[in-house]
Amino acid sequence: MVVKIPPQPITDIIAYLLAVAHERQLAQKIIELGIKVVVPCVSSVMKHLHKLDATKKMSLCEMEDAYLAVLQLSGNQYADQFRIKGNYVFFMEYLDDPFLGKVVREFYNKEMLINLKREYFEKDLILLHKHDKIGLLYKYKHIGTVKYLDETFNELQQTFKSFSRKVDSISNSYSTSLGMWKKKDWFVNSSLGKSIDESSFFEHGDFDNDDKALIVKRLNTLLKQTAESSKIKRYLDILDQEAHWTAFKYGSGKMKMIGNNLLMLLVLLESMGLILRDLKVDNLFIADDEDMELGVIDLETGGYIGSGKIEGIVPAGMPSNMTISNLLFVNQLQRIYGEENLSTILHMQDWYATISMMYETTIGSILFDDARNYIILVNREIDARLAINHSDFVRKNPGVRITPDMIESFFSLSDEEIKGRTWQFWTLAQQNLQRKCLQHKTKLTEIEYELPPELKRKFTNDIEEELQQIQDKYRSYKLTTASIDYLNNPTTTITVLQNNLALKELLFVVKKNHRTTKNKINVKLEQEIDIYKDCITQKQKEEELLAKKNLLNQEHISAFDLLPIMLHFITKVMCQDEWCQYRPEAVATSIGRKYTKSLSNIASEDWKSTIFTHKDALAPKSKYKN
Repeated sequence: MVVKIPPQPITDIIAYLLAVAHERQLAQKIIELGIKVVVPCVSSVMKHLHKLDATKKMSLCEMEDAYLAVLQLSGNQYADQFRIKGNYVFFMEYLDDPFLGKVVREFYNKEMLINLKREYFEKDLILLHKHDKIGLLYKYKHIGTVKYLDETFNELQQTFKSFSRKVDSISNSYSTSLGMWKKKDWFVNSSLGKSIDESSFFEHGDFDNDDKALIVKRLNTLLKQTAESSKIKRYLDILDQEAHWTAFKYGSGKMKMIGNNLLMLLVLLESMGLILRDLKVDNLFIADDEDMELGVIDLETGGYIGSGKIEGIVPAGMPSNMTISNLLFVNQLQRIYGEENLSTILHMQDWYATISMMYETTIGSILFDDARNYIILVNREIDARLAINHSDFVRKNPGVRITPDMIESFFSLSDEEIKGRTWQFWTLAQQNLQRKCLQHKTKLTEIEYELPPELKRKFTNDIEEELQQIQDKYRSYKLTTASIDYLNNPTTTITVLQNNLALKELLFVVKKNHRTTKNKINVKLEQEIDIYKDCITQKQKEEELLAKKNLLNQEHISAFDLLPIMLHFITKVMCQDEWCQYRPEAVATSIGRKYTKSLSNIASEDWKSTIFTHKDALAPKSKYKN
C-alpha cells in the first residue's frame, strides 16, 4: 500500500471523501480510453477494518461505494484511520510498475555516465601513449573541429606528462617509485572528481609513518591542481558529451516510444474532454515496458470538461510544467480568454506540460527553466497580494466569516497584470526552447515521432489559416503592377524582393534630389517602399510556414522540428501580442540581463504549491483564517 499526502492539508472528512470520489470518477473515464490508472481508494484500508456482508459478491466498484457510505456516517469509528498527524491522507494499492520519472533518470544515470567517462579516458590515454592521435580525432569527430580536437588532445598529453613528472619527483624524494598504471589511475580518477583512498598511495612503497602524512598531503594537492586545470576541463567537456551521446543512443528507442505515447495520451484526453493539469514524469508510470505504454496516477487536480461544464478547477501544477494560466481560478480565466475558449486553454496546459516531458525524456533536464523560475516569482506575487487583501478585509470587516469565494477574490492579480506576466512568461518559454533546441540539435533531430493524425490536422489547419492571412494581406497592398507581379509570382524569392526593394530605394533617392519631381510621387514611392519591407517580412514568414507544412506531411517528424511547432501553436492560443503593453516595466527593459541572475537562484524547493483538492478547502487554510 502507498500513502500519499495531499499538497494542501485536508481536515474535514467530507472534503476528503469528495476528493477521493473526484479522482475515482476521472479514473473511470480514463480507463474507458484504455489507459491504466491508479487512484486513492478507501476500500484498500477499510477491507482490513470492517467486513461487509456479501463482500465476495461485490465488484471492486461496489465495494468502494459501500465503504464510502460507511465513512460518511456521522461519528463513524474509522475516519481517524485515514489521518496522519490530524490530516487526512490518501491510500493507494502498491504500484509495481516503475514511474516514468525513474525511467527517464535512468537514461542518464550518473553512475553509468561516470563509468563510461572513466572507460573512455583510460582508452584515450593508451592511444596517446601509442601516439595514435588520428584514432582519437576520428573517435570524437562528431563533437568538434579537427583543430579544436587536436589542440585539446595536445593539452591532455602535456598535462599527463607534467603530472607524471611531478608524481615521480614526489616519490623519488621518498626513495620509492610508482608504476605508469598507478599514475594513470590517479590521473583519471582525480580528473573525474573521485577521491583517492589514502591506502592506495602506499601499495607499492614502504614509508615511515612520519612520511605518510606529508606525502599524502603533497599528492592530494597535486591531484587537486591537476583536476582544476583548464586544459583538463576542455577535454572533460568532450568526454561528457561523448558519454551522454552513448547513453542517449542506448535509450533512444525507448525515448521515441515514450514521446509517441505522450502525444497519443494528449489526443485521448482531449477526445474525452479530460484535463489533468499536473502532468509530469512522476505522475505517469510505465504500464508495459515492451512498448513503454503509459499509465496515469494522481488525478487530484484534473477534471472532466467534456460536458461543457467547468467546475472545481483551481490553481494546479508544478513550475517546470505549468503556465501562468495554471495559477488562476476559472472566473479570471473566463474574463481573460472568454468563456467559449476556456476548455481550450485548460487543454493547452496539458499540451505545454507534454512538450516539457518530451524534452526531459530526450535530454534528461528541464526545458523551460527561466519560464519555470518566472512562474515561482509570479506565484510569490500572488501569495503576497492574497495576504495583503486578506489582512485588509479582516481589518475593515471584523468578525465577518471568510468564505471560499472571498479567498478566491483575494488570490488574484488584476487581469491586466496577468496579461503582462503571461506575455513575459511566453517570451521566456520561447527563448528557452529556441536556445536549447540549438544546443541539443543533434539529439533532438535523432528522435523522430509518428504524429497522431488528430494533431497533424490541428497544426496543418493552423498553418493554412496563417498562410491565408498572409495572402489576404498581400491583396490589401496598393502597389504598382510590376511590384504585384513580383509578389504574386510563386517562384519569387526573398532575394528578388530585396533586390527590387533596393532599386526602389535608389529610385526614391534620385527622385527626391530631382527638383522637378512632384512631391506626391515621392510620397507614393515612399509608401510603396514601406509596404515592400513588410512584404519581405511576410514572405519570410510564408516560407517558414510552408517549410513547417512540408515537415508535417512527412511520415515522421523529429523532436527538433515538432517542439517549436507545438509551442508556437500553444502560444497563439494562450497569449496575444497586444498584451506586451501590460508587461512589468522592470522586466521589459531587459528580459535576459535582469532576470537571468535572479531567476537562476531560485531552487525547486522554494516552490509553494497553490493546489487545492476542493474549493471548500480554501477557507480553513490556517494562514488565511479570519
